[in-house]
Amino acid sequence: MLNKLVFLSALSVVALSGAAQAATFNPGTYTAVSKGNGGEVPVTVTFTKNAIESVKIGANKETPGIGSIAIEKLPKAIVDSQSLALNGVSGASITSHAILAAVAACVKQAGGNVDELSKAKAQKAVVKNETLNADIAVVGAGAAGQTATIRASQLGKKVILIEKMPFTGGAAAVNGGTVVIQGSKIQKEAGVKDDSPAIMTEDYIKNGHNL
Repeated sequence: MLNKLVFLSALSVVALSGAAQAATFNPGTYTAVSKGNGGEVPVTVTFTKNAIESVKIGANKETPGIGSIAIEKLPKAIVDSQSLALNGVSGASITSHAILAAVAACVKQAGGNVDELSKAKAQKAVVKNETLNADIAVVGAGAAGQTATIRASQLGKKVILIEKMPFTGGAAAVNGGTVVIQGSKIQKEAGVKDDSPAIMTEDYIKNGHNL
């Protein structure tokens, strides 16, 4: 149990004003594909002579609510900053990397300098330090984290719930409503007898693409 939790909240405002020298491209539209979490992520990039004009992501199987956040945010960030020196979206690192890699491939096709575009010209961070007092810190606002937080609060404890994603619910928020209950009282009361820890493990590995 924690008597005091010192929590550092950092809001990074990154000013990426592009490469060290003016970018030049062969104007046109180029496409590239990179492997994401759910398979191939196709990217189409349109260039003017001196700028990345647009970045569009094609049909993909990235996880809704996780990878889709990177797909929504990164293209605009790349165009706005005219840079590839961007941080990935928290929780969607693989999708973020796929997008940046595909855009880099398009830059290369257009005759641009990938190395220069991958350098941050300037970076400023605004960091807010704040000390929060609590009895318990729960890391992860998934179903288990929320349940633990609510129960601890009911028992009179002051709790801080920390989540890295821009939404709460964890896997329960994006898994279509399924919950693993292998070996539970609920499963036994339902009369299920054809399940086991080995089968559950096999399902986990299969659903995780053997990773």
